[in-house]
Amino acid sequence: MEPIQVWFVGILSFLAGWGLSLFLLKEVFRRKELKIKTLEEKLYGRKGIENAARPHRKPHRGKIHTGSTKPHRHFQG
Repeated sequence: MEPIQVWFVGILSFLAGWGLSLFLLKEVFRRKELKIKTLEEKLYGRKGIENAARPHRKPHRGKIHTGSTKPHRHFQG
């Protein structure tokens, strides 16, 4: 091959490499944004943060109190 052709092919491959890497970067960021959006949906519901009064609390798992909630009668003489 002549030197001009080699130079031309080199520039073309360089540009193609840059284009590919930029495209991949964009895809990765798009995926991350999607993941972030789904996380927000989990916290605040589908309508978004604006309509959410508060993050939804998880219900208690298991009892808080076991047994009587009355105060102990130890101190009454």
